[in-house]
Amino acid sequence: MHNRLTPLLLAGLLIAPAAWAAQGHEHEHGGAPAPALSLHQGERWPTDAPLRQGMGAILALINERLPRIHSDVATEQDYGELADGVEAQLGYMFQNCHLDPATDATLHTVLTDAIEGVPVMRGERPDISRRDGALGVIRTLENYGSYFDHPGWSGLDRH
Repeated sequence: MHNRLTPLLLAGLLIAPAAWAAQGHEHEHGGAPAPALSLHQGERWPTDAPLRQGMGAILALINERLPRIHSDVATEQDYGELADGVEAQLGYMFQNCHLDPATDATLHTVLTDAIEGVPVMRGERPDISRRDGALGVIRTLENYGSYFDHPGWSGLDRH
């Protein structure tokens, strides 16, 4: 990911979901549907250290709150802290990851649910529950584990 574009890209990714929702919640980018997720020549996509660090931190944030999210007893504070943490890690990854263009495009598709979930978890979308925002982050983590080669990835703590 390119450092020069980071602030604009992050702002666009955080603002765009609200704009898409206002237009009927179609997940289209520039008139074209979002690319379908697929493996890279039958293998999971490569990762770099900043990506692994950021996704590992998001996983820890979710795992800490997962029982409360699944039991539907997480508080507004839980969701607010989760949104802040996810947003910080997304910013870190956008600023520090250096992936080839195809890997980067696949990563952006995987991250879409988490990016869209941040304002939802903050309560900025009263038509969508904060819990649904967290479930979007969970989908991101599940897709990341399925499509990206992250040595030692433990996935969600479902105990």
